Amino acid sequence: MVMNWMNFALVLSVAALNASVAHNCGAATTKPQWQADYGQALAETRSEERPLVVVLDDPACEDQSVDRTLLTGKDSAKLLANYELCHVDVSTEYGQAVAKVFNVKSYPHVAIIDREGKSILHRHAGPIDANAWKSTLQQYQAGVNQSRHVVAKPVVSEVSAAEPMTYTPPADEFSMPTVNYSPKPYCAKCQRGY
Repeated sequence: MVMNWMNFALVLSVAALNASVAHNCGAATTKPQWQADYGQALAETRSEERPLVVVLDDPACEDQSVDRTLLTGKDSAKLLANYELCHVDVSTEYGQAVAKVFNVKSYPHVAIIDREGKSILHRHAGPIDANAWKSTLQQYQAGVNQSRHVVAKPVVSEVSAAEPMTYTPPADEFSMPTVNYSPKPYCAKCQRGY
């Protein structure tokens, strides 16, 4: 009888181990969850601080849609897990409104928005192949703009009293004052002293 209880305990522990392994393997191949509400996806991007992939397409029209294996396949699932996901059907009235916000006129269209939900990091119009999809998802998964922009410093010159300058006082204590300044036209010869 003792041996039967030991065998039973062994069988239970093996079954529990198998269930655990099966559960963990299943989690790795979970299909990405796309939502259709752009506003909600953008709010989640901002609260979770994760970049957002927005796909605008017409699923009923093959030449105007993204290949479904790119959106739900296990090859993409691991990379898509780093993003909030929004898939908008542009054949609907709501989809047309979202497309207008993105100023999109041809489909499919993919946009990746930064993790703060403030700027578009990447746009892609037209069909996309699996290699380009994977490369794009890898490149922007951190959700930050990786290109460095060098901003030239403006030429500083003296402001003369003849140049128009206006000041508008703030309407209340919480608003910022507005200063409008109209500088003289730029002349390269004048700046060089010719």
